[in-house]
Amino acid sequence: MLPILAWTILVLFVLLGLVGIVLPAMPGIVLIFAGVLIHKLLLPSFLSWWTLVVVGLGVILTFGLDFLGSFVGAKWGGASKQGMMGLVLGGFIGIFFAPAGLILGPLIGVFLGEVFVASRPALEGAKAGIGATLGVAVSTMLKVLLGLILVAWVSCDLIFF
Repeated sequence: MLPILAWTILVLFVLLGLVGIVLPAMPGIVLIFAGVLIHKLLLPSFLSWWTLVVVGLGVILTFGLDFLGSFVGAKWGGASKQGMMGLVLGGFIGIFFAPAGLILGPLIGVFLGEVFVASRPALEGAKAGIGATLGVAVSTMLKVLLGLILVAWVSCDLIFF
């Protein structure tokens, strides 16, 4: 019974994790890590500790990609210091209105920071907000790629080692 539970958890968490990378309300790579960890604890002989470390590093990298995506995109869109502060504030407030708030929060925050605090024209605020949104889109694509790489790593560990 224990092996069936361990394998079910691993497969379910990996599949939900891959979906969660794209859906902002789900903790994508964290679910993959949880599935790997639970599987390792229930069936210690199947996955290596290195796999657990690699997937754990993937979780850290994911948070970095989320953070950098918005900032690099906003900077690319020409955001000022006030726009960047709006990005942070909008992102924080957007968490409470997930999933749409996770995308709209930074976009609106940058726009409001640019227009009302930095006194820049609305077009420049919109450009910075769109840049932040594009940065989030690029970071999401990179997270999907990272998730697939981690799933491949786990699969190779299960098959070959």
